[in-house]
Amino acid sequence: MLLSSANTMEVKMKTILVTGGCGFIGTHLVARLINLGYSVIVVDNLTAKTTHKCHPQAQFICANASDTETLNSLLRRVDGCIHLAATPSINDCSKNWKQEFTNNFMPLLCILDTIRQLKLKIGVVYASSAAVYGPSDSEYFTEMMLPRPSSAYGVSKCSCENMATVATQTYGIPTIGLRIFNVYDSNHTLSTNCNGVIARFANQLKRGEPMTIYGDGKQVRDFIEINDVVDCMVLAFNQLDTKQGIFNVCTGFPTSIHQVATAIMTSLGKEVPIEYQIHREQGVRKAIGSPLSAKEILGFSAKLTLDSLKTPL
Repeated sequence: MLLSSANTMEVKMKTILVTGGCGFIGTHLVARLINLGYSVIVVDNLTAKTTHKCHPQAQFICANASDTETLNSLLRRVDGCIHLAATPSINDCSKNWKQEFTNNFMPLLCILDTIRQLKLKIGVVYASSAAVYGPSDSEYFTEMMLPRPSSAYGVSKCSCENMATVATQTYGIPTIGLRIFNVYDSNHTLSTNCNGVIARFANQLKRGEPMTIYGDGKQVRDFIEINDVVDCMVLAFNQLDTKQGIFNVCTGFPTSIHQVATAIMTSLGKEVPIEYQIHREQGVRKAIGSPLSAKEILGFSAKLTLDSLKTPL
């Protein structure tokens, strides 16, 4: 597995640009890359709700990931890019279509266009989302399914995938898109500032507030731990030269929202009431990914399950 070949990676790819490196996923990714011996440049505009402090060993540049002057300078200096910068909230994207589509689509477009214009020999791993699938009766979402996004956020991510496909097929720019499902952090559930339902439930429990479930709680999701997501990103980055495409980042295991709420109460040894509210717009009843393509092509398999969620109050 390429992830374990640290010496080889240091020789071939020494410097990585990470956009959105101060976000929830970004901070975990940057820490892992630095631990592996990479030099990391982080670009983040620090406007997201989930902003964290940049890793002290990373070079930090406060800028928009779509700023062409910044990209022209930085992309010449790196061996590749992992692009995470975006508005991660489906609800935020639903409130302001124009602004949030610009936030989610333009950075990747500008990164790819800069690589194309400068004729750089580097590739891009970018974060997509399970939201591109939309509602479906299929048991598992597979990469061969036609995307049918039902949210503005899903549309923006689908547009990113289309642009990256053009960049790869027409201009030879290596790209790998990762359709990330529901991410959580088993080690910092109560302190991390992420948007996930698990963090929200845990924080409501900590404060002694009722857990809020939108709908009947029977909605099913595929929850994947942050360290598994980072594993997949590193694997993908190290295979950009030989393997391009779009892959699910998931476990393949279904868990209902109600099961998550009760599991958190059991794990943390505390109970609060559950309040059911009217289902929010654009909700998808079931979103379970097939992990087979990522396993067969990238060599990625998730190692952690929700049983790893053990964070004391």
